[in-house]
Amino acid sequence: MPSPEYALIVALVFIGGFAIQQFLQLIDFLIEVLINRIIDQNGNIWGVSPTVFKKSLMIGLASGLGILAAVLGNIRILSLAFPPCVGTDCPKVDPDLVLKAHESLDFVISGLVIGSGTEAVNTLMKFLGYIKESQKASIIEISINPPSVSIVKGETVDFIAIVRNGNSSEVGWSVVQGNGGTIDESGKYSAPNVKGTFQIRAISKEDNTKIAVSIVTVGDQPV
Repeated sequence: MPSPEYALIVALVFIGGFAIQQFLQLIDFLIEVLINRIIDQNGNIWGVSPTVFKKSLMIGLASGLGILAAVLGNIRILSLAFPPCVGTDCPKVDPDLVLKAHESLDFVISGLVIGSGTEAVNTLMKFLGYIKESQKASIIEISINPPSVSIVKGETVDFIAIVRNGNSSEVGWSVVQGNGGTIDESGKYSAPNVKGTFQIRAISKEDNTKIAVSIVTVGDQPV
């Protein structure tokens, strides 16, 4: 039967892990704000994608808060399994040094265990699997219907973006040429009052490297 001390440690780990998890959820929007502020023109943060950066940050926060909880709560999981040596059991080094090293390592391990009960292990597993997620994102395909169209000046046409192999079908619409008319978020395009050939672009919101283009020819008379 587990000792009362063992049961108390387990209870503290669960309580501390739950509290840290709730705290991380509360500050999640602040992390998103931070990411949006420091993201560069290439969509990266210090050379890595925002997703990888956020996962790494969450791992660090969960682990750091876990260690803080272990220190403040005097939670020592390592000592339950491997008590510090005493007397003649200690190696031939300074006993105080051994005790301090054991205590420091105990707090670190206890903190990581507490943190792993929140976002640490879960986020770490996702972090290790981000390559798989990136590979999945790399096969996203996007196309526009119609792929090309001829209309007259001032006419409107509805474009539809077709996204395959993605988790989200949302796209961002834009007209490449500045004088090429306008298009709204639903894909409704309004031609300008000038003739020309213009490009309509749809960019996947899940993976902004996936782009489709449709060609619009604007003339005086229907073709």
